[in-house]
Amino acid sequence: MQEPRVLHTNKPDDAAALADKGILLVGAPSFKPNQVIVDAASPPQNLRLAFHGEGNTVIIGPQTRVKGEFSFAGDGNLAVIGQSPHALQCKLTFRRSNSAAFFGENCSSNAIDCLIEGDGRSLCVGDDCMFSWGIQLRTSDSHGIIDLAERTQINKPENVIIGPHVWIAADVIIMKGVHVGKGSVVGARSLVTKPVPPLSLIAGSPARILRSGVSWTRDSQPSERSIEMLLATLDPHGMSFTA
Repeated sequence: MQEPRVLHTNKPDDAAALADKGILLVGAPSFKPNQVIVDAASPPQNLRLAFHGEGNTVIIGPQTRVKGEFSFAGDGNLAVIGQSPHALQCKLTFRRSNSAAFFGENCSSNAIDCLIEGDGRSLCVGDDCMFSWGIQLRTSDSHGIIDLAERTQINKPENVIIGPHVWIAADVIIMKGVHVGKGSVVGARSLVTKPVPPLSLIAGSPARILRSGVSWTRDSQPSERSIEMLLATLDPHGMSFTA
């Protein structure tokens, strides 16, 4: 950021400055300290923030345009949205404390719904990811499943990691503990419950690998130059994609 501004939600002047940026504080007025960090030159947002705890932080990168709602039920959570020229429509729900959601640079989304539940759990999205409509990313099943003989929960919350340059198509659900490798493509209406290797095309419910050694471009009909640039990005040493 060239000129970061740290705005405190429990200070009326800062709350007014947030509103001027298109960031509205919703719910009952709170005097608990939370903070939002934005660049002074960042474009207007269309974002609602609901803080029910304290010590939560939201960081929005410069040039980034966010539309949606972030809700914080606990304390000490962190949401970071990296710099991007693309619009990001996103709902973040933090159910516990000391959790994090991180979106890298140059990401885009038409509509994603992210649940970050479980103390200390995190959702991490790498650079240059593209999300379509109706997508759910979840670190938790929301309800416990109990092994009655052992008297233990068998579905505890787990982190979710989306590697760089991943394309997730419409109506996909990505469950707790999943790591989608870099460059991969997840087909529409897939249910992803297991790790996905890099440079893979997966689809289905549950999702399975349909093809390996593939990736994607934002252009629907990429030029030869675009393809070469993609190869250079995915494999800077030029070793993995020989004919």
